[in-house]
Amino acid sequence: MKLAQHCLAFLVLIGLVLPVLSQLLFCYYTNWSQYRKGSGKFIPNNIDPSLCTHILFAFATLNGNQVKTTEWNDVAMLNEIVRLKKRNPQLKILLSVGGWGTNARKFSSMASTARSREEFLNSASKFLNCYSLDGLDIDWEYPAAAYRGGSPRDRYNFVLLLQLLRRRLTRRYLLTIAAAAGKQTIDAGYDVHRIARTVDYILLMTYDFHGSWEKLTGHLSPLYSKKGEANGRQYLNVDYAVTYWKSKGAPANKLIMGIPFYGRSFTLVDGQLNGMMAPAARAGNPGSIIHSSGVMSYQEICLEEKSWSRHWDNDHQVPYLVRGNQWVGYENRESVRLKANYLVSRNLAGAMIWSLDFDDFDNACRQGRFPLLNTLVSSLTLHNRRPTTFRSYTVRPRATTPRIWTRSPNIPHSICPPNVNVIIGDPYNRHVFHVCYLGRDYRYTCPPTLVWDPRIHACNYDHH
Repeated sequence: MKLAQHCLAFLVLIGLVLPVLSQLLFCYYTNWSQYRKGSGKFIPNNIDPSLCTHILFAFATLNGNQVKTTEWNDVAMLNEIVRLKKRNPQLKILLSVGGWGTNARKFSSMASTARSREEFLNSASKFLNCYSLDGLDIDWEYPAAAYRGGSPRDRYNFVLLLQLLRRRLTRRYLLTIAAAAGKQTIDAGYDVHRIARTVDYILLMTYDFHGSWEKLTGHLSPLYSKKGEANGRQYLNVDYAVTYWKSKGAPANKLIMGIPFYGRSFTLVDGQLNGMMAPAARAGNPGSIIHSSGVMSYQEICLEEKSWSRHWDNDHQVPYLVRGNQWVGYENRESVRLKANYLVSRNLAGAMIWSLDFDDFDNACRQGRFPLLNTLVSSLTLHNRRPTTFRSYTVRPRATTPRIWTRSPNIPHSICPPNVNVIIGDPYNRHVFHVCYLGRDYRYTCPPTLVWDPRIHACNYDHH
């Protein structure tokens, strides 16, 4: 555990000095997490600005066609977040407008005429300029969604709104959207090709595929489909959503893949029937920090994890927990690594996390601060193929015939070369690599099924 924490700390350290992330990392900050009690309270001072490339302030809302703050101290919090750029000058701060709490009817009305779109543009432009922000994120949930008060014209009007924003905000500001991952919602509300030509990035909400609104258990963010899934359930996974957006005309270098730092929970009908697609009666019981039925933050989960039965679904590549009649699907460090590997393998622009406050940001579980976010950072860092600090260095085992080990041998001396900062594979175990930094040797293990690949200085699939 300590070795892993040291390695993560090292990777974060070099991230402060060099642009070693191979992908972008968008992190949502929620302005209501300040009201939680005890260890759940999250404020701008809790943010580590070295871990994200972009921070999105969630949320502003709409008052007619005007951008409106939602909390009494939003301006003060925004100013605190902008000041984080003193510690990381490369950090970008965006205002996110909308979210689930802003009824889609408000967006539908605002986007419906040239005049109303112009009023929104003027309001948003003044807001960005006044608070020295770097961009605007439109989180319209969802265009043309009738059950949310949307109109079929939203699909067309959304493009007109984005084109106006892009044209008038100029390239000085970033323009992003948070977008649906469900096939029906994509088809109804998004002219993907025209949107992709207009915005800088599309942040895919590749989570909430399943939840307590259903009568069967399901993971909120399965990476792949499960054999035998049908009746539309086969579309409810990350891989399908990413592939579908690309097939509709979104280039990979504009897609940002969402990763949830929370779980969705259920109360089972029968505690003995507790796998995937088990009968569920209602939402899971509230946790001890965010106190929300059907939702648990990673911090809540990791604090209680030892008292639950842990399971791993090989098809979906995700974990879930069971305790009595309670069931929760969530992300852990292993599934986050796998998702990072996936988005790199698909050449996506990066990852988005929802949200900073759901991670174990104060090390309550003794996994280090922000364990999921640090895992994501380290995974993306290790996929960087053009390191500017580390040079290639191959360490060969001694000429003697090595024993066959199921784990790395307890070598009395470091295998790291003297006075060289380098990442190298273990000469005895292909699943292990070493981070050599300032004379110290930090041992790290690749995710299951992957081995260290010295050609790209990253964990990779075994091609031998």
